[in-house]
Amino acid sequence: MKAAHASSRTSRVPTATLRGSFRAIVLNNGMLRLKEESLRVPSGPAAVVRIAATGVCSADLKEIRGERSWRSDFGHELVGTVSHVSGDTSLHIGDRVCLNPNVQVARTSGFAEYVVVNAPGERLSEALPVFASNQPAAAIVWTEPLAVAVHCLARLECLLRARESTTRDVTVIGSGLFARLIALTMRHSGAHVSLCTSSSHRLERMRRDPALVGITIIKTRESEAGSADAVVLAGENVDGATFQMALATVRRQGVVLFFARPTPEVDGILGCSAGRLREQELSVETSGLQGTQIAGSYGATFGDFTTAAALHPELAPLLALMTDGVVPLTAACDALTSLAAARPYGKTVVTTPYTRVFDAESSADNSP
Repeated sequence: MKAAHASSRTSRVPTATLRGSFRAIVLNNGMLRLKEESLRVPSGPAAVVRIAATGVCSADLKEIRGERSWRSDFGHELVGTVSHVSGDTSLHIGDRVCLNPNVQVARTSGFAEYVVVNAPGERLSEALPVFASNQPAAAIVWTEPLAVAVHCLARLECLLRARESTTRDVTVIGSGLFARLIALTMRHSGAHVSLCTSSSHRLERMRRDPALVGITIIKTRESEAGSADAVVLAGENVDGATFQMALATVRRQGVVLFFARPTPEVDGILGCSAGRLREQELSVETSGLQGTQIAGSYGATFGDFTTAAALHPELAPLLALMTDGVVPLTAACDALTSLAAARPYGKTVVTTPYTRVFDAESSADNSP
């Protein structure tokens, strides 16, 4: 990934010349519909991105099931090419971009032929990191989730460094895609990683998973007390029992990191808001927890996207093994509905190989 362009500007296509419509999947009260959307570019800095592929995240499936009311990131794992820009922005027509959902913007659905993104000032370019890669878009959709895993690793290394320790032995609690991706990223960094799950079905699946070679897969009750320098809580939700297990697993003066969303009962054990620790990336240390540092990891920075883009080629063969399948946009409504009900093991990618061209649009390539 390369840094955002300098302040030099290229010619802009006036928004008044943009005419046409595009297909987008709209989510309304748990129902998905592929519909025609008219192109509407708001005033101010904005970009229209022709989407090549969008990864299906567990957050998308939670939104479909109605389990994620606090925010919407529907279709955020997208990769595409900037087709139009307006206002004061460092983005250029032809830039290949992904989306950082942790930067606040206004945008349309990411499961679509196009996405319209607008935000004030430099926030637009921060939300759409530019990268140079010849890899297929269906592979590059891993950039955003990989950036989140990279951020988790960097956060853990920083905390342990401050305690004059290193990430030698890490236990990741969880069996979902993010838990496995975090474990994979930490294993690649040189740590000895144990991946811990309470699900017998997932346990056997992970032990057969070729992407997890070199990672120790264990059942929750098999985790050894005081065996880890750090424990990353990356399951679906972190309840009190899971948090207590993490405290038992980590060594004295170690680190327990909330990656997943904690349940309210954890607050009573911790004596403060675990959700606030996670979302604001704070940390606390209490003598009652044997000097263990409790901290949070949330989202990813622009620098994490740069690191993830550089790391992606090395992990690409393993990420390919973690991809379950590819479906076209025209079949994605049924596929997303089925995935939301099935709670899949791997990642599905939605592609838009053939998109219509607006009257004033350049001919930037967008092959998936």
